[in-house]
Amino acid sequence: MMEVIFNYKDFYTIIQPNIDDKMKDIINKFLIKIGKNENDKNLYYIYNGNKVNLELTCIKLANELDKIKNENNSKIK
Repeated sequence: MMEVIFNYKDFYTIIQPNIDDKMKDIINKFLIKIGKNENDKNLYYIYNGNKVNLELTCIKLANELDKIKNENNSKIK
């Protein structure tokens, strides 16, 4: 099972989405858990140093970053 872990104010919240859930839906579940509004413009979502594309599924987001890592590793060699 996949887990998405959010760090907000040094507290970790775990959401267990379906693989095909879009990040915007996963984030909305997180916001409900912490009692925040989805329109809060003061929150930013970063994964592995990159801004999260809210339209990607969590598995697609992870796969895209793995591709970037692999490209970077191949350039270093």
